[in-house]
Amino acid sequence: METLTETDHKTMDAPISEQTEYYVSDMSRFKFVVKSTRNARIKDFRGQERPRIKLMEKPLLFYRVVALVFHRKQMDKYIAEQKAKTGIVWTFAKSPNQPNQLEVDHIDFDPKNNYANNLQFLTPEENKQRSNSRPCRIWEVNSDTKTKYPSLTAAAKAMGYNSTRQRTEFLKTIHIKSGVVNTYK
Repeated sequence: METLTETDHKTMDAPISEQTEYYVSDMSRFKFVVKSTRNARIKDFRGQERPRIKLMEKPLLFYRVVALVFHRKQMDKYIAEQKAKTGIVWTFAKSPNQPNQLEVDHIDFDPKNNYANNLQFLTPEENKQRSNSRPCRIWEVNSDTKTKYPSLTAAAKAMGYNSTRQRTEFLKTIHIKSGVVNTYK
């Protein structure tokens, strides 16, 4: 278990508690320790879908805390690379004066897998491209026919959405759950 440091609190824009210490594990467990009594409560988030935690009354998505604590060096390196490449300074926590917020991506596309080794940082554009490149199956309405595609973009092309604009509109109209695509027109 790793302690949330002063730097972590600053990055998340959440003040440090005077009464509680926070610990997070790479296996999706979160621990609250009351400093004065050393009493601890462990909250286990394994298998849950994107749980929210409260850190000094500020609600945060748990997987973002895990990613920050266990991948700080990776995040700092990635921010430096992005700044050198694009000139944009990305941050972890969105603030009014800094709208460019990094997103945390689940490498195996499973939002319930919040283990540290399954999380990585991406810009919103990279995350969108990665999401559109995930494999999928499409079922035909009123039929048992299903077709596998290597990506959502490939599925859109196969369904006759030839231009980039048409494919973008198609991708806006779909609903994805566990690699299954249901289209709504």
